[in-house]
Amino acid sequence: MEAFEQPVSTILPLDDIMNIKGQNMDGDPCLRVIKHGRTSGWTGGEVNGLRSDCQRAEGVYSTEICVLNLRHMMVFSHAGDSGSIVFDFKGRIVGMLHGGNASAGVLSMERTYVTPMEWLVEDIETQLGVRVSIPNTID
Repeated sequence: MEAFEQPVSTILPLDDIMNIKGQNMDGDPCLRVIKHGRTSGWTGGEVNGLRSDCQRAEGVYSTEICVLNLRHMMVFSHAGDSGSIVFDFKGRIVGMLHGGNASAGVLSMERTYVTPMEWLVEDIETQLGVRVSIPNTID
């Protein structure tokens, strides 16, 4: 995958993530996303508009965005990529990667779970009592 040169510009609202207007090669709705992980480097994937309930600990669940690897391509994430920022091709932040099932293999449908950035910012603001702003440009 070529180097991504779009500046990170803003957070992509969850409503826009869930109301996908793009399509994958099969004509199914999807949002193409990329990330750079510590282990896997630059990879691409697709958000299909589905949310997944993830068990984080005994009795602790969260609802996350599910990213699928591009079919017949590399996996989207590997162990060690947690904390990577996932964004779309317009430079909008989608969320932060926190887990997946990369052991499935290169040619199978691998799932990666991403917490929407909108939720993370809201949580930070609530917990710290501060306003978080994302710069519109990078110098």
